[in-house]
Amino acid sequence: MGSSASVELTETKYDIEGCKALFGEAFDEVKFNEAKDEEGFVSSQKIKEALSATSSVEQPFDFLKFRSGLPDCCTAKPDGYKVVAENDTGRLVEMTLKAGDEDPAHDHPKHYMYIVAGGTLAITDYATGVAGETQTIELPAGAPPIMPAGPHQVKNVGETDVVVIFVEVSGKYTSSPEGLKSPCDTDPGCYKSLASDEDWFTGLMEMEPGAKDSPHGHRDHLLYVLEGDMLTVNNLGPDMAPLEGEGPPAKIEAEIAPGAAMSVPAGHHWVENTGKKACKIVFFEPLK
Repeated sequence: MGSSASVELTETKYDIEGCKALFGEAFDEVKFNEAKDEEGFVSSQKIKEALSATSSVEQPFDFLKFRSGLPDCCTAKPDGYKVVAENDTGRLVEMTLKAGDEDPAHDHPKHYMYIVAGGTLAITDYATGVAGETQTIELPAGAPPIMPAGPHQVKNVGETDVVVIFVEVSGKYTSSPEGLKSPCDTDPGCYKSLASDEDWFTGLMEMEPGAKDSPHGHRDHLLYVLEGDMLTVNNLGPDMAPLEGEGPPAKIEAEIAPGAAMSVPAGHHWVENTGKKACKIVFFEPLK
């Protein structure tokens, strides 16, 4: 652990594609052309002013507007961060930072993480708008950190590539199924909560071939496949009774593979591992 010398934060600039990513449907190409400099970029200060002026416009991910003026992680380094699933409650991001690689300074809302492939990262704080203290941390595979909102910059100072999956939460919540019973309660042998706070929890499902769980429920959640090849999801009605029929939506046979991700709507079901491989899935779910 150490600290870096304070340096002035270089002015962040955005090209037309970066502005489109920030503004979404509110992007105005005419205003962009009026604000851009000779090289075709718009400064972070002008971005902040424009975001403030359009704050009344409802955008799917307006929680990615940051007071720091820094971009979100996917805009800052699209080759290292990619959105793999999303819903109204948040977006699921896969981060891949190769050994020796680093990202530009960027900002995050609160996020819940799962370390897929661990390593050593140097993280520099940008809370004051300039480079502050740098902490070097070891991230073991399987760790589930919960990270507060805030800006930073990350460098992989280890010898292995680091892969992290995390959900950035929007602060929005959807309705909960009536009579919800968490799989962590109905099937503790297959499901466990790895980390939680008052808002969300990070869960892990592990199921051997041929095994199945008990009927249970979920709120809208986001998941990421670590291992497995096939699952059969048997959906249930609000009264926990089986739906009619042998195919979707009553029964869904889903081919899966490591790295697959999806948003799963709220509801009740039970799951069977109908594949040949053990299944391991990490999921992120609101608690309210």
